Amino acid sequence: MVQVKSVSKHANFYPMLTEEALAELAADIKENGQQSPITVTADGVLLDGRNRLKACEIAGVEPHVTIHEGDDEGAFVRSSNERRHQSTGSRAMSTALSLQADGLRQNGRWVRGAIHGANTEFRVSADGRTWTDAMRQAGVILDERPELAQSVIDGEIALDEAYRQADAKRKVREAEEQRRIEEARDEQKREDSAGRYFDNHQEAKAWLDEKPQGAFPTMREAYAAYMEHDREARRIEAEKRRKEEEFQKQVEESYERAALRLRSFVNSYSQAWGMRTNRNRKEILDKMMPTEREKFEALEGKLGWTTENF
Repeated sequence: MVQVKSVSKHANFYPMLTEEALAELAADIKENGQQSPITVTADGVLLDGRNRLKACEIAGVEPHVTIHEGDDEGAFVRSSNERRHQSTGSRAMSTALSLQADGLRQNGRWVRGAIHGANTEFRVSADGRTWTDAMRQAGVILDERPELAQSVIDGEIALDEAYRQADAKRKVREAEEQRRIEEARDEQKREDSAGRYFDNHQEAKAWLDEKPQGAFPTMREAYAAYMEHDREARRIEAEKRRKEEEFQKQVEESYERAALRLRSFVNSYSQAWGMRTNRNRKEILDKMMPTEREKFEALEGKLGWTTENF
């Protein structure tokens, strides 16, 4: 008899019976004999019959073993467990792990034809979901929340609930991926726009050409640097204009003050001219400050004004 040396990884994806169920199976085998053989490879790798093997050990019965001649161990194990006494969700999760181990889960999808078999038409629940629906959910769980797989197999969490959690995580991930795609697209648009700006503005292009090769990793960074440079240049130009305008304002104000003095002089001229013949000249001049009087009389002398005595 071929000795069982190890257990296929695919077989390990399917749960063992409870101790109580194993005890019942052992009692049945002891009383009625082993009805179904244990299947192993020629190398002694157990593919199907872990529970029967354990029950035989408990019953003290020599197990009946048959050798599997095929090459596809995973497919054989999955086929052997199609009608296993296991909840649909648990069995779907076990099958999903086996298919994944064979590389049949790629890019978030099952490889075409991987999940179709005799049980495809079996209804999963009263709401009309099929085995395909269950496998689709199991696949999402493996993709997003693989840590829940064993809990589903063990019946600690329902397939639907595990899928709900996995699907919520998938939606968050996909939204983040979409955001990154849109962000990258926007960045590319800004990069292209920056390149066009330099192409269409000779002054900016000349500024960029003066920079060392590789000074800016991207055109967007070059554009930002040029805008900063341009802002500084415009600030300096604005400050220059402000100072020029301030100077011009001061000049204009000095002209206004001179004109005001001239207007005052013109308005006072007739009165000053009239002092030559004013009967009250002396009394008026006496009211002036001595320095003001001296200036007035000196001005009369310079202008050649002569006074008439009355």
